[in-house]
Amino acid sequence: MSSATSRPTTGESEPEPVEFLDHFHDFLLDPATRVKVMGGGAGSGKSFSVSQHLCMLLICTDDLVISAVRKYRPSLKHSSWRVLKDQLRRLGLSVGTKNADVLENKTDLTLTCEATGSIIDGIGLDDQEKIKSYETNVVWAEEATELTREDFMQLDLRCRRSTRAPNWDLLLGEDAKRKKRQLKIRNLMTNKLILTYNPIDSNHWVIKDLVESADPRVGRHHSTYLNNPYLDEATVTQIEHLIDLDENWHRVYALGQPGVLQDLIYTRYEILPYAVWPEALRDRDPTAYGEDFGYNNPSAIVAGWNYDGAWYLDEVLYESKLTNHALMARMDAEGVDHTAPIYADSAEPDRIQEQCSGFEGKLEDGREVAIDSFNVLPADKRSLKASIDHVKAQRLIISAESVNLIKEIHGYRWRRTKDGVVLDEPVPFNDHAMDAMRYLIWTSREESGDGDYDALNRAGGNSVQKAIARNVDEDAYAGMRAFGGSRFPY
Repeated sequence: MSSATSRPTTGESEPEPVEFLDHFHDFLLDPATRVKVMGGGAGSGKSFSVSQHLCMLLICTDDLVISAVRKYRPSLKHSSWRVLKDQLRRLGLSVGTKNADVLENKTDLTLTCEATGSIIDGIGLDDQEKIKSYETNVVWAEEATELTREDFMQLDLRCRRSTRAPNWDLLLGEDAKRKKRQLKIRNLMTNKLILTYNPIDSNHWVIKDLVESADPRVGRHHSTYLNNPYLDEATVTQIEHLIDLDENWHRVYALGQPGVLQDLIYTRYEILPYAVWPEALRDRDPTAYGEDFGYNNPSAIVAGWNYDGAWYLDEVLYESKLTNHALMARMDAEGVDHTAPIYADSAEPDRIQEQCSGFEGKLEDGREVAIDSFNVLPADKRSLKASIDHVKAQRLIISAESVNLIKEIHGYRWRRTKDGVVLDEPVPFNDHAMDAMRYLIWTSREESGDGDYDALNRAGGNSVQKAIARNVDEDAYAGMRAFGGSRFPY
């Protein structure tokens, strides 16, 4: 069940009707438990509902500190921080660095409600000194399986700040009195820690120490895509199709039940914040990019630097519902180099050709743009197993800011049949950044075989194109040969 109401705002814009999924909202308000563990499948609405709840607390409670937590602080900007700002705007509040209902400090990563003085504070657990001198009222740990047991214990100790009563009528809506009786809510709101996650590993400490514990402080909430009436049909179909692809991933992402972390493909990688990457990479353009096309599924672009015997990787873009022209505009806005090779899915020759041509005109949202051509080349897709084996042999260093790349590589695994036979193919789910990374590293191999960062650039574009032409399926180019020019030398 869900309820809809419009919330008052101090902004000029009219708020949208706010849809609440009541089973999440009631669980989050329940004062009986301090630690709220919210596990479940993909698309269940848990992260959306938590961000919605926290934004309501921000505008309904005076002097509250809410902490949005990730393992690495840089990853916040591309995950829960973006979701929180979107929720505030849905509530009709303006968000900006000045003259706004909610003031954002992009350096300190804070959101401050002007009317209540309450703040949402973005915290990375890589800053241990800040955590040790910190007090908060509410903690939200998105992707809680990133955290160690020690991380959680430290957060539990810090969640001790004195809490004031919220404006219950505003927070609960017209039915506030009944809700307070039903949930046995006292006037003061209790402090709480909220953990959201997909249960990919049945042996993880979150499962063993919290979900399976008898601790009365711990509340448990389970949800699946069936609990979310607003999920689009394409996503529902994709989730339900998992039963035919992989039993383990169906258990995790469709049923929301703990899975078994086995048959992982990539294990040789490090996660390193971009700020501590080698200084030699700071001013250098990427060696190349990898691009995986999508629409209902995300389009993904990964930048790679081949340096000092390793591939340094950074997620540039990971976004769904982008037409090709909108994708090109996003690439341009994100600073994708127009001359560096971009190795893209060769099964999409029309999209490659369009990106090579550039675009001038009006986007679907009405914006007028002029985008120069990109140096997009078809990726070598001849051998899936060989390309994966090649990537596995590399030393991979992934920026901590690459939220989706990290999430995908953590769970990227070989497909296993219902009879337990492990196949030489990955599970085709949550693999968009993985494909982009593979296109980048595998297709770059001939031109950068000596491991030298500048090999591709010294080789020159036409040499790269000839190398690609030698190593891809001819049929993938049938629609591109008429394009002509030096970009596709046929």
